[in-house]
Amino acid sequence: MKAILCLIFMLCGFNNLEPCEPPEVDYSGLKEQTQIEMLYTEEEIVACAKLIYGEYGADWVSDTEKAKVVCTVVNRTHSERWIAYVGSDELMAQLTAPDQFYYLSYFPCTDRHYRIAYDVLWRASQIAQGCEGIVWECDTCNYYGDGWVNHFY
Repeated sequence: MKAILCLIFMLCGFNNLEPCEPPEVDYSGLKEQTQIEMLYTEEEIVACAKLIYGEYGADWVSDTEKAKVVCTVVNRTHSERWIAYVGSDELMAQLTAPDQFYYLSYFPCTDRHYRIAYDVLWRASQIAQGCEGIVWECDTCNYYGDGWVNHFY
């Protein structure tokens, strides 16, 4: 088979091909790629999943509404008012601040709640590292529940 291919190349004139130079490419308009890291620990992701269970565990509540609870905690880590109130900009400090959220460490961490918490914290990580075009679900630091839904303000 190899001999037949060589014969075909010789008969068709492919044996005298000159090597070609690769084309020049202008890379000036491209952005430099950077590695995006998850800025939150596994403990924080699990804690946020447990928070969702405590605040909005019902199945009839949309994932977007559940995500807003985690967004609120993340927003507080960037709020001067809440940092001063809690004394820390750490997510766990904001999440476990007295009388702020219905979070208990023994709440279950369901797969659905984990995925929502991970998604919110991954988006927050991307935004913190300068990614553009990331959708943030809410910009509030407060909400209250009326027993049926949470009202974010």
